[in-house]
Amino acid sequence: MPTPIDPTSLGFLLAENRNQPMHVAGLQLFEKPADAGADFARQVFESALEVEDIAPLFKKRPYFSIGTLGQWVWTEDKDFDVEHHVRHNALPQPGRVRELLELVSRLHGTMLARERPLWECHIIEGLADGRVANNRAAAGRNPYDKDLTDLVGELSTRSEEFRTRWARHDVKYHRTGRKVVHHPIVGDLDLAFEAFELPGEPGLRVNVYTADPGTPSEDALKLLASWAATQTDADAAKPAPDTLPR
Repeated sequence: MPTPIDPTSLGFLLAENRNQPMHVAGLQLFEKPADAGADFARQVFESALEVEDIAPLFKKRPYFSIGTLGQWVWTEDKDFDVEHHVRHNALPQPGRVRELLELVSRLHGTMLARERPLWECHIIEGLADGRVANNRAAAGRNPYDKDLTDLVGELSTRSEEFRTRWARHDVKYHRTGRKVVHHPIVGDLDLAFEAFELPGEPGLRVNVYTADPGTPSEDALKLLASWAATQTDADAAKPAPDTLPR
């Protein structure tokens, strides 16, 4: 069932253009197991493609039409194709960190396709020291997800360092704090945040961001809200793609 896109996400979605992609990504480097063969990265890639039970979160894509009254919503991708999202890349010689960062820069500088769920995962090999890189834009948040627990089990078996850190679990959950966010339309926003758990939806929470009264950040948020509403009204006035004359 389609669900409305929240105003903050909508603001970033509408601000995105080919010169300013608004997605985020994380780059990780892994040492291969001692007994791994030369085709280790290929095996990881092919194993990922074999996963059939994809969490609903990773099947959602942005969408709007006359049927949604011009409002942007999240809807399920009925033609989900895991091979579009999980990819295998190889670095050119000499396989330095420079070549890795050049590849990641190109990947990160390209907008994600809006007709598909907004995430990608790239398995990257070819580093001179034999390590394998993973560049991705999404991560699971359900600690009881089967795929996640299987991954934790495999990493715990293969890596003593991971097993020790996972067992120690010395992490902290910040329910309040401040964040500085840069928006291409209104610039830097200095915001306070507070996280609220949803009792009826275990594992989900609502993050509320506010600007201090009388600050430039408060003025910028008001401007952003006005701009997003203007863009939404303009989109609603356009005919839906399936109603355009042929």
